[in-house]
Amino acid sequence: MAHGEGNHGHRHPDAVAYLEGLGEEGAAVVRPHDGGHTRYWLEDGEVRSLDIAGDGPLPALLEAVSAEFGPRMPKLAADLASGAPDLDGVERALRDASLGGGAAALKHLFEQLDGALPAPRCEGCGRPMVRHGTGRRKSWLTRLGRVEVKRSHYRCRSCGKGCFPLDQVLGLEGSAFTPGMASVMAETVPMMSFEAASGHIANLAGLDASSSSLQRWSLALGEEALRFERGEVVDGRPPETRMYLSIDGTGIPMRKEETEGVAGKQEDGSAKTREAKLAVMYTAEGRDPETGAALKDRGSESSSCLIDSAAAASGSRDPSDFAMRLGREARRRGLHDAGEVIVISDGAEWIRNTCDEVLGGGKVTFVLDQFHALEYASDAVKAILPEGPERDRRFAKVKADIEAGRADRVVRELEPFSGRHKAVEDCCRYFCKNIERMRYDRCRDLGMQVGSGVVEGGCRQFGLRLKRSGTRWSERGANAMLALKSCAMNLRVPDFLDWRANQAIAA
Repeated sequence: MAHGEGNHGHRHPDAVAYLEGLGEEGAAVVRPHDGGHTRYWLEDGEVRSLDIAGDGPLPALLEAVSAEFGPRMPKLAADLASGAPDLDGVERALRDASLGGGAAALKHLFEQLDGALPAPRCEGCGRPMVRHGTGRRKSWLTRLGRVEVKRSHYRCRSCGKGCFPLDQVLGLEGSAFTPGMASVMAETVPMMSFEAASGHIANLAGLDASSSSLQRWSLALGEEALRFERGEVVDGRPPETRMYLSIDGTGIPMRKEETEGVAGKQEDGSAKTREAKLAVMYTAEGRDPETGAALKDRGSESSSCLIDSAAAASGSRDPSDFAMRLGREARRRGLHDAGEVIVISDGAEWIRNTCDEVLGGGKVTFVLDQFHALEYASDAVKAILPEGPERDRRFAKVKADIEAGRADRVVRELEPFSGRHKAVEDCCRYFCKNIERMRYDRCRDLGMQVGSGVVEGGCRQFGLRLKRSGTRWSERGANAMLALKSCAMNLRVPDFLDWRANQAIAA
């Protein structure tokens, strides 16, 4: 508790001399004395003081900080004066001391708050709860390091339910980490392996978070990100004249039990992966200065990714999880109100079904990704002709026809060979099925993109995190990580953390 201003019973001449010499209005220092501490500050050119009793919070906090810095300073001073100082070591030592002192101060503040909280009432029966035992310890990982707190436990004598008021007030009930640490994890674990994230956090933040702990905690955090994505969907940006939607899938390595009964590409027909379906929405109003081709507008893309083996199954009346996720993102981006939506894909039936389901009734133009078309054509020409100039000449002609929107001519020229070569038969079938989506000349005249490079790049980004050597995911873990990755790539981590904090307060 503070005593009256101007109590100079413990006045320290050195503090007065220091502040007078400094001459900065508002500058302050704290000096200890036997009965507590005194705070000195410079106001209107005079040094004023205020005594603080020894049982207040400030002395304990100052003692915690001093305990961290005091023993280190002589060694650090000697190192700097040695002529060959280890400056990085000095910086790390001071950082660790700062974090250690901060963690000790946070522990004291938590325990002080715990002691000041009133006895709660039972949420079940409404009766007052009583303190049970001498307190129980709980460890949380914070931005300052690990903080272990002894906090009060209360129990209802009527129904036997127990609670920790401190955990509830701080919004940390059932959590192993604070919001600050959640922010650190949300910015790191979606971008790198758990091992790399552990080292990264230790190097930059000075925090000891093991890879196994990060793996366990990120699962819980990712599942919260899934709930955040499914939560209230607010209509987003003003509608654009034209928006793009590109959809694709990429295989994620899964644990054996997660692929039972899933058809795959192994020799026995089994699978080692599950497909993560990715949708990217963006605008492309910019133009290449040399070719005039439409360019994706920087920062306009938002991604949504989910493992869903049966997305938009033909004939199904129920929307898939991916379709519902796509619908929510479409609302956030104002896709339904856009003047025109261009859907670029590899022509898979599940993509068309999903888009019809989500965007039905809107002005939608489907475009077959030109790269996929050229890939099919290249395989067909390679099957017909041996390697050499003639093959190159023939493919150049086929490529020119495709780019000019003459896919029907390509089919007529390849069909005579379809009975002899499977690659040719596949190409003709693929083109015939998508002929109306291959008017690339018309698309270019209208200033449209015709390639799925944006979603292909998105697949690589998600793959970099989930396809690491030796990694095998559960569906639960993969979807949690995909949710965190989507959140990070869409720059929604601050919104997610705010939502998470509000959820804790509401609970």
